[in-house]
Amino acid sequence: MIALYFLLKTTNLIINAIDHQTEVIDAICEKFSNSKYLLFPKIESSERKNWVRKNIAIIFDDHENSIEMNSSPEHISDDLEDENVPLANILTAQGKKIGDYELTRFLKSENETEIHVALQISINRKVSLTLLKRHLTQSTTSIENFRETVRAKAKVSHPNIAAVYEGHEDDGYLFYTSELMNGQSLENAIDYGIKFNQGQIISLLKVIVDTQIYLKSNQIPHTPLQASDIYINSDGTTRIANTATKNHRNIQYDKLNIKYLIKSTKHLVEKNIDPKISSFLNSLLNSTGTLTWERFAEKISSYENQISNTIENSSVEPEKKTVHFFLALGSFIIIITTLGILLNVDRDKSEIFTNTNQDLMIRIDGGEFIYQNGEIKILPTFWIDKYETTISEYKTFLDAIKLDDIRKYKHPEQPVEKISHKPKYWDQYFKAAKLGGTFSGHHISLNSPVIYVDWWDAYAYARWKGRRLPTEEEWEKSGRGKTGNLYTWGNDSPKDSKKSINNNFTKWIDVHLIHRDLTKDGIAGLMSNVSEWTITLEEDPEIIGNSVPVIRGGNFKSSKQDPNQLLDRKAVENRSFKSELIGFRTLTDINPRFKFDISK
Repeated sequence: MIALYFLLKTTNLIINAIDHQTEVIDAICEKFSNSKYLLFPKIESSERKNWVRKNIAIIFDDHENSIEMNSSPEHISDDLEDENVPLANILTAQGKKIGDYELTRFLKSENETEIHVALQISINRKVSLTLLKRHLTQSTTSIENFRETVRAKAKVSHPNIAAVYEGHEDDGYLFYTSELMNGQSLENAIDYGIKFNQGQIISLLKVIVDTQIYLKSNQIPHTPLQASDIYINSDGTTRIANTATKNHRNIQYDKLNIKYLIKSTKHLVEKNIDPKISSFLNSLLNSTGTLTWERFAEKISSYENQISNTIENSSVEPEKKTVHFFLALGSFIIIITTLGILLNVDRDKSEIFTNTNQDLMIRIDGGEFIYQNGEIKILPTFWIDKYETTISEYKTFLDAIKLDDIRKYKHPEQPVEKISHKPKYWDQYFKAAKLGGTFSGHHISLNSPVIYVDWWDAYAYARWKGRRLPTEEEWEKSGRGKTGNLYTWGNDSPKDSKKSINNNFTKWIDVHLIHRDLTKDGIAGLMSNVSEWTITLEEDPEIIGNSVPVIRGGNFKSSKQDPNQLLDRKAVENRSFKSELIGFRTLTDINPRFKFDISK
């Protein structure tokens, strides 16, 4: 809710009771830039009238006094300036800048920080900017606490938790930027009496539980999750604020937190409409004494299976007339689809790109080349993908193996328990990519590289394509050429050549948008975007007889600190490892114009 108070044909006061920024609020604030802006606080309902009476009365009185006295604007002396006045309210309209960020709106003040909406100028992106208060920038303790908190939050990498972009220390200002949360907070949804159906409740609980298990299993200290930390977007997705902190806390708080969140969720249920979900939440409340996050997840899964079986058992066989109708409808759809193909119906440009240019392969001529720090090696001619495998290409693979014998493509050593090649978080990020939306706080599309694939997935995909993964020697020759270049483009450093490896993107980007991280042969993204699986295995230095897979190349995190990613050799703990930092590309020893099926 946004309240606008009009006095003498002018807007004097804007009250934001939503507790977060939206494009509508930003537009209103820009339209009435001379108005006073107030964020309605989290207070008990009994105190709300007093707050309104007190704050609005001040505005009215100030306005009336200014009319009677016709006074000039008040000038505040520097030595009287309140150290707690938000930075955005002190700087001039043209000067609300810290480095690459322009402050556009003050959100709220906390114990040691103030939070603003800011625009990252270089990539025209709105972010949340958390700033250490100015009077604390002289305190060594406060500075170190702030830095540790930023480091803790930066360690979090979960698709449903708000992403921290980067920390800065600029001209005496200490701040970090993170994803700007949109949508309705759970706290406000409860206050406004919004009700959710059974499916929405289950979806919400699954995200909450999954994020808390992630924090717990990765031993990331965090504050208890509050209703104000949970955001429900208009498309039904749920985002969780980054609650990571530098301080470890007592694990017993988990039980209290679980109980609090279940109670909060109960307020969203319309008991008369969804008695089953209400009964389920009550049963959870009765078992909170022994309920852990892991047990919570099991109960949700069990309830999902229960309601799924109920739906299946209650369904009846459709009448023959209905079957005939759908068969006729299916035939009609096939006819229309065929006509569309014959008539060359216009398609989306990105789909055309996906089906043509994206599957390009680059020929790398055989012969000698410099490997690592001067070693001369010899390789035969091969062809390697110009681009990293994309989400769109991987979706084609998943669809194809549904109708095929998946065993033809799996590696002989693939674990028995691995029965699917669907990547972790696939349903979430594929849906976002299809809509051109955001995943883990970042833009994603069907032309972005596929992520959260393990080595077994990459191996199976390559085999399905009639190809294989590159060895790390083949990968390095593709990136460094025959003469052992330091960078994909040559030996000029990024600063000297004015090349920006990550192209101002904070995470993965569409593979065809990489225009700077290119080899002379035209291979894209070897030093940026995502690191890549190779077929190479190396002896585990810690476990005798065990092998670990080698990954090569830079990614959206590493390339910022160390632009020279062509020499680095990295190994992960096992071939089942998955990360948003790792993708892959394929290679063939045979001219790709001559296609064949290696699975037979």
